[in-house]
Amino acid sequence: MKSTESKIAEVHAASAEDVDKAVQAAKAALVHDSWKQLPGTDRGILMAKLADLIEENKELLATIDAWDNGKHKTPMYILNVREINTLSQESPTLLH
Repeated sequence: MKSTESKIAEVHAASAEDVDKAVQAAKAALVHDSWKQLPGTDRGILMAKLADLIEENKELLATIDAWDNGKHKTPMYILNVREINTLSQESPTLLH
């Protein structure tokens, strides 16, 4: 693959305090019961939407994953397809 040298992302530096705040927010989200309280139908809709977004952006996501992991893009692409399949298969079970 030949580089086009076009910008694909803009990354901003974060301070240690910014990272700490983000980690604290993520931990709080994990223990919050909002997902558990969300009706199954709504969870299914959100999971299906996530699967659609991954599907729409699978090439870009595979490329970013490959760069991030230093691996070839094909295994990353396969992982994205597996994520799509898992979400697509599980979301309808929550819609009933």
